[in-house]
Amino acid sequence: GFDNVVTIANGTDMSEITTAIYALTSDTTLKFKGGINAITLTTLANAMMANDSVKIALDFSEATGITEWKTWLSTATTLYAISLPSTITSVQDGAFTYCTSLKAITIPSSIESYSSVNSNSSNSIIVNFAGTLEDWLNSSMELPDGYALYLNGEELSGEVTIPDSVATIKSKAFKNCSTITSIVIPDTVTSIGGSAFY
Repeated sequence: GFDNVVTIANGTDMSEITTAIYALTSDTTLKFKGGINAITLTTLANAMMANDSVKIALDFSEATGITEWKTWLSTATTLYAISLPSTITSVQDGAFTYCTSLKAITIPSSIESYSSVNSNSSNSIIVNFAGTLEDWLNSSMELPDGYALYLNGEELSGEVTIPDSVATIKSKAFKNCSTITSIVIPDTVTSIGGSAFY
């Protein structure tokens, strides 16, 4: 995020959202609290396109009301970073397709369905998974090429020990984790997916 933070106390107040975005003169984090809905996100996307002179980080970590993240912000070219709500269980394909400034996405551990994080950004994108290593390995999300994996804000590095409770290491689980030097795999692991380590 950015040092300049603006809190949106009522995520369903369209006037508050548009006024806040139109007033921005520097790169800013918008922090949403309380309920949000599809209208909130459509209004937000339109306002971001209207004020394309600043980069915006969106923090929905304390927002509620949405369980499926759709393509509302897929054309938000000034979107720099986003923390999805903890209420999210799925993310629609193409959710960030044209977010060319995107550098980081925080995904909650509640995610059940998400095949990939896709963006046309030329940046190396950080996927910050808000959960444990076990949660990551049990999630359906795959790490695409050019993305770096972080767990709760910390990059996976050095020696990583797979928990004994894990039976499967999923496809692409550690694909782009170049700072990992070794992985300790317990006897409980019975299958390893394709491209899990490279």
